[in-house]
Amino acid sequence: MAAFSSAHIDERRLAKQLPALTGLPLAGDVVVAALRPGMRSPWQGNCIAIGEAAASLDPLDAMAIHVIHAGLSHLIALFPTTKSSFPEAAAYNRQLRGLLTGIRDFQAAHYALNRRFDEPLWDAVRDAAPPETLERKSRLFALRGDVPILDEEPFDAARWTELFVGHGVVPESYDPRVDLLPDAAHIQRVQQRLRDIATLVEAMPTVTQFLRGFQTEPAQ
Repeated sequence: MAAFSSAHIDERRLAKQLPALTGLPLAGDVVVAALRPGMRSPWQGNCIAIGEAAASLDPLDAMAIHVIHAGLSHLIALFPTTKSSFPEAAAYNRQLRGLLTGIRDFQAAHYALNRRFDEPLWDAVRDAAPPETLERKSRLFALRGDVPILDEEPFDAARWTELFVGHGVVPESYDPRVDLLPDAAHIQRVQQRLRDIATLVEAMPTVTQFLRGFQTEPAQ
């Protein structure tokens, strides 16, 4: 699967470039489907939209299965016990909207924070206005390293921190609560974390040993 911006490249040109980019020949007919991003209230009346029926997200982030799983999990938890499902539907829609908003912002951050300059597509998405919720997250992290996590978000603060730091966002300051602990306590915590990591690494198998675990015994 390949995703592209029709405003920056046409289908014929893409079809010619793909084999060179991937090193693989195109097999069969190429099917092009337009992506119409957005979300809707998934529970309407006695109908519930699951997965891509509820929202269209960036296909390159492999979140489709997660959205399906989350939709089914929330539905099981809120399955109505009476004919009147209004309270459950309202709660379900609120939870799914929070989940989908979090995924959308996480995906959008890769575009908004990209460092690929002098390329029309990447310049355009970097200059575009990000969602307000993403803008608030980015500003607060750049200011003091905090990541505000909203209800139903699928990614925790650690994942967001990895994303921001990976895209070159370095906080100007830090949470002032850090100063409440003495330096020795911080040093001890970091050293303990390093020891824990070393212990885990030492216990891990080598790549060769790990791959051998997938080998099957030859048939007798």
